[in-house]
Amino acid sequence: MAETIWRGFLRLSLASCPVRLAPATREAPTIRLDRLNGRTGNPVVAQCVDAHTGDIVPPEVVIRGYQTPDAGYVRIANSELAALAGAADLVDVAHFCPKGQVDRVRFDRSYYVYADGPLAAEMLASLRLAMRQADVEAIAYLCFGERERTALIAAEDAGLLLTTLRPPAVVEPAEFTEPSDDAVSSEMLETAEGLIRRRMLDGDPNLLPDRYEARLRTLIEAKTGASGAPSPAAMAEPPEGVFDLDAIAEPLPEEPLPGRELGAEILLHIVGLGDRRFIEPGWAGSPGSRREIEAISIRPRDELEPSAIEFRVFAQHGRVTAWVSNGSYAGTRDRQLPLTGFAVRAASDLRDRLDIVYEGSFVDGGVVGPKMNGETCASPIDDDPLEAIRISIVERPDGA
Repeated sequence: MAETIWRGFLRLSLASCPVRLAPATREAPTIRLDRLNGRTGNPVVAQCVDAHTGDIVPPEVVIRGYQTPDAGYVRIANSELAALAGAADLVDVAHFCPKGQVDRVRFDRSYYVYADGPLAAEMLASLRLAMRQADVEAIAYLCFGERERTALIAAEDAGLLLTTLRPPAVVEPAEFTEPSDDAVSSEMLETAEGLIRRRMLDGDPNLLPDRYEARLRTLIEAKTGASGAPSPAAMAEPPEGVFDLDAIAEPLPEEPLPGRELGAEILLHIVGLGDRRFIEPGWAGSPGSRREIEAISIRPRDELEPSAIEFRVFAQHGRVTAWVSNGSYAGTRDRQLPLTGFAVRAASDLRDRLDIVYEGSFVDGGVVGPKMNGETCASPIDDDPLEAIRISIVERPDGA
């Protein structure tokens, strides 16, 4: 049975029934980081200190107060606050509204509403069925902690879900200006649609892992070698039902172009890793690795001169290089200036014979492409670093 964190009555006009609330979520098993004294390494603790005398104040004598414009304080006792919060054991259903009308940005914490005894089950079941048939949700009030909270009650599967709401005053109004469909370029729309297709999850998005937590555990293991943190080998295999993000980054296969594919040699200068050489078909670099590419060199391997392929790269703030060839590097090295896009094409005298097809994987924008024959491959997100590229040199059949 789920842990009960609140017990009382749900009141609907003159009728009421005993209910209990259980959390609909649980605290994630995250790593706890304590605050330390940077000089001694000892943990630090927070204490209440009198701002004027500097004396430490025991928790039992701390009260609340409101500072007035003349810098004086209105003292408010804990008992007075408790009286303002209303009945501590009552969920008071006050209103109903059309389903979906409450702004989702107001949602705070969610709880399952369970009948607390057999007599309450029928009333909750009838309320849920009536709400579902009318396609409505309920606005209620209840006391949590020291204050009254507004909550939304919705019919959820076979029961009721209560979600506390943030006050309307804390929600910033949206300032979106929706452009007309004609204002969106076909190239940008194609890029966005391609990104959606390639990044569509084949599974339940509710099971996506906490990537930050995994990185933090790896960092702690590297610093301590502690066996309590999972090893990189163990982390390489996601638990059952959890997505492998690197696998998600791999794009869906495209229909191959007709013709014979020629090999390419790709050199990358990767921030923090230095120069890396790739000669096998597939990705140069690692999609999902967040390892930023700072420079690129591309040269054909089979039957073609190094001058047969031209390429250029883009960097942050709109910078772009000239077209280069002969296996030269385009970009910078060891200056921590990641690339944000690239383009590849055949030399002018070979463009009726070769097609160059390529994709890029970006840190935040995912996989973009395929692009071909000099088209710019860049993330839909501004200044998004490039982390991997994939290039195919295809010789058209019979030079068509």
